[in-house]
Amino acid sequence: MLEQSLQHTFRRYRTLQTHKITALPVVILMPHSACNCKCVMCDIWKGNKNLKQLTEQDIQSLLSALKKFGTQEVVMSGGEALLNPNFFRFCEILKKEKIKITLLSTGLTIKKHTDQLLQFVDNIIVSLDGNEAIHDAIRNIPGAFGKLKDSVQHIKSLDASYKVSARTVIHRLNFRHWISIIDAAKEIGIDQISFLPADVSSHAFNREMLWEDTRQHEILLMKDELDELQNIINEIIHRYNGDIRQHFIAESAEKLQKIFFIMPLTTDSILSPSSVVMRPGFQL
Repeated sequence: MLEQSLQHTFRRYRTLQTHKITALPVVILMPHSACNCKCVMCDIWKGNKNLKQLTEQDIQSLLSALKKFGTQEVVMSGGEALLNPNFFRFCEILKKEKIKITLLSTGLTIKKHTDQLLQFVDNIIVSLDGNEAIHDAIRNIPGAFGKLKDSVQHIKSLDASYKVSARTVIHRLNFRHWISIIDAAKEIGIDQISFLPADVSSHAFNREMLWEDTRQHEILLMKDELDELQNIINEIIHRYNGDIRQHFIAESAEKLQKIFFIMPLTTDSILSPSSVVMRPGFQL
């Protein structure tokens, strides 16, 4: 076992040091292209009519490559992976190869699949955008927060040790509610929460074209909102110092501060809407 571990570590090192992939410890699959939310910062749901989904044959054909590159974990992303009717068959195939499975989910249908999730999925990461009102508004799904909360608490009632984490995209519509997001995660029964700034300047999240200025302005902070963002981050670091040290909040205080420095902004100047504005302490 030690020899295998050392070989795998060396292969990962070689992959990072060269342009040749020799190890892929974590692989992300997207079993289903559609989503059951209509988030304001994402366009995946706009492609729901153009459905694409993986098949059992697709998964079987990947096994030799996963073995070759020493894959230890598969992250099921999307869209909403649970929308694929063969999702748990995929999990069954991968588990036979002793591959760990993590599910990224909106959390809306977790309760319906609880028994199979406990059997085949090692941990779940749900999206959390705010307290009940803010979460539902950003997701554009009435009752989304309630369904998420009910699902997480149901699965925890069956297995309290089962890990359910949350991740939050921070942007103009929810940064002022950052503290209530942390409190909401505790209310729901989340084990850990992490944060990242919104991405609106790439073709990710099914953006066939980059967003126009008006759409970007809905999500990106204005330069004159930076002081407020910094004050909120400082308050979080002070108020939730224990939660940071105990890793309920995944990011360290330093990483939370980094979100301030890398948060994309919209401006009223000649800069493009997603320009990075230099701030005190910013380092490239």
